[in-house]
Amino acid sequence: MGEDFAARYLRSSLGWEIVLRNWRCAAGELDIVAMDGDCLVVVEVRTRRGVEPGAVVEAVNSRKLRQLYRVIRFFMAQFHEYTEHPIRVDVVALRLSGINILELVHVRNALMVDSIGSVRG
Repeated sequence: MGEDFAARYLRSSLGWEIVLRNWRCAAGELDIVAMDGDCLVVVEVRTRRGVEPGAVVEAVNSRKLRQLYRVIRFFMAQFHEYTEHPIRVDVVALRLSGINILELVHVRNALMVDSIGSVRG
């Protein structure tokens, strides 16, 4: 449900084009891949219920970001049409109560990928 909320937010509120959702490979999964203008954005979605405000974002740690980088390398090897685009990783964290969103936090540039061989963040 969180990924559906996040995709609607990215498309409707920000005007992004959703390229893929739940793309899987041997290294893991990308929740959402979208275009923000000319930038390819990998969006990690975290959804939690009944936690304190802000705690959802903390679930995306440096270990998870390193794993996402490995998955992005697989993605770029398969989808060559995106190799010329700048790439970044954003986090959309949702705190829910039932079907209601209590909090949505969008962290841009959680990981900036200068090229497929170089990472900042």
